[in-house]
Amino acid sequence: METAVVQDQGVQVGDLFACSWGYDQTQVDFYEVVGLTASGKSVKVKPVQQENVSDPRQPSYRVKPVKGSAYGEAKTYRIKDATWGSEVKYAFRVNSYSHAYKGDWDGQWSVTGWGYGH
Repeated sequence: METAVVQDQGVQVGDLFACSWGYDQTQVDFYEVVGLTASGKSVKVKPVQQENVSDPRQPSYRVKPVKGSAYGEAKTYRIKDATWGSEVKYAFRVNSYSHAYKGDWDGQWSVTGWGYGH
């Protein structure tokens, strides 16, 4: 039953979400769906490790999530429909200043460290 609910919501266990945030430097956090609430309206996620896929000596580089590397305690977030135009997207609010979006991208996000680290 849980699988049917997940599919109806457009989100499945194993899906990855990315959250890009920051002011002087861009940070990216990745999350993996590890479960769903009984109602199917919320996801249970854990943070996921990431790896650098470009030259880390550059001030701006690219990172990608390491699928299956979830760690820590699962947190529950309510899924929101973040659809723009005809492109269906799903998101959840991580905190007051950022949202995580379901990743149907090329698996990489840009990060700007500008010498302060990531």
